[in-house]
Parts: sequence; structure tokens; C-alpha cells
Amino acid sequence: VEASLRVIPECVRDFRLCAWVHDDWQTLAEVRDNRQRWCRVRFPAVVSTRLRLEVLATHGDPRAQVFELRVYPPE
Repeated sequence: VEASLRVIPECVRDFRLCAWVHDDWQTLAEVRDNRQRWCRVRFPAVVSTRLRLEVLATHGDPRAQVFELRVYPPE
């Protein structure tokens, strides 16, 4: 496989970002077939005290490696 097409096995492929809004989990974004180690996702602004990142699949490794999750206010 060409080097530019290789994906790290523990890289998160599919994920969902959720926020606790009005006493329930609301999906803010869902990403499929991610191939990047650094992934930027935009979603509508919400007020929440909790976030949840649901890792649905990797590129082959049985465990995902997420080192950081940042959330910024709207631009």
C-alpha cells in the first residue's frame, strides 16, 4: 500500500460527538470514514455541561487512541 494511503490502525474511523442538553444526550456530529489523526468538526452551538465522544470504529485496532478533545465557542 502506498505510504500516503496508509492509516494508523488505532486511528478513530467512525465517531459521534454528543452533548447533554435538556436532560438528554443530543448528537452534535457524526463522522464516518475519518482517515485523519487531527479531525475538525463543526456543529451548531449548544449550552451543555457534559460532552461524550462515542468511538464507533477504528481502522483495525481493538482500541482507539484519543489524546485530546477541544471545543471552542462559535466564531
